[in-house]
Amino acid sequence: MRSPWAGHKRAVAAGALSLACLAAPGRLSAEGDPKVPHGLDPGGVAIALISDGVDYTDPEIAPRLARDGEGEPIALDLVDGDVRPYAPAGSGRGTELAKRLLATYRNGRLIVVRADPNDAQSLARAAMFVMRTPSRVAAVTFWGQTKDIWESFSQVAQKSGNVLFVVPGGDVSARSAGVNFPAQLKIANVVSAVPFAPPKDQYAPAVGDEKIDAWVVAPGSTMFGGGQSPGPRDSVEAAILLAGQAGCSLEGNIGAELAETASLKAALLAQARLVTVNGISANVHDPLCWYGGIQFGEPGRF
Repeated sequence: MRSPWAGHKRAVAAGALSLACLAAPGRLSAEGDPKVPHGLDPGGVAIALISDGVDYTDPEIAPRLARDGEGEPIALDLVDGDVRPYAPAGSGRGTELAKRLLATYRNGRLIVVRADPNDAQSLARAAMFVMRTPSRVAAVTFWGQTKDIWESFSQVAQKSGNVLFVVPGGDVSARSAGVNFPAQLKIANVVSAVPFAPPKDQYAPAVGDEKIDAWVVAPGSTMFGGGQSPGPRDSVEAAILLAGQAGCSLEGNIGAELAETASLKAALLAQARLVTVNGISANVHDPLCWYGGIQFGEPGRF
């Protein structure tokens, strides 16, 4: 007998087809896109990745794809207008970022959404689709300096009561000029992230940096003096690592005290750890994910 959850996942898949038809009527798969390898849903906290496409045939990614009751991936391509958000490895950043996200939170499952960062409707539909999936966290791999492109996305995203969107905070020059979107819009259920890279002599945030929610370091660097993996090279990678940390925070807490997005956001931001670099103190996020242990002195919490 099939569970009610299987029915929900079939509804999600139907929603994906509906949105795909809105993007490009009559198309369910782009010509030349490879088939998704067979598999079952791996379980775990679902994290959506809004990117320029992913090589979902990669053996590190295929087993981690979130799937519906029939084993079909919960995914959407808003560029080609189908349900295969494929991009060959090396043609963009999606595949690399997907692997980084899955390596940060190893118990998670991935929902892949391909969108056009220069198309306001594509970004808004990506947010709409994510809200219809089992995702609790969505990592956005785009940012821009044009407010108009991100307003529709922001209007859709802020209507979600159960998805936390993690977005790049932009580069220093954009933050200084106040043109880092969507981070600049300060949406209640959106968290912005940038790398923590203090100057050698002192740490002084650039103008506008008070609008950034989280400074991210390499996983494990605040505990071991050196990260187990490299730190974020830019704000896109910082968002990926922070989204992994958010997924880790939900481990064992689904339906409990972190059921609401506001609670998850508050819990995530509370995990910032005070560090001192060159005599200057700052709160940073270390996205090292431990299971069943004690981190930062709190039993069972991350």
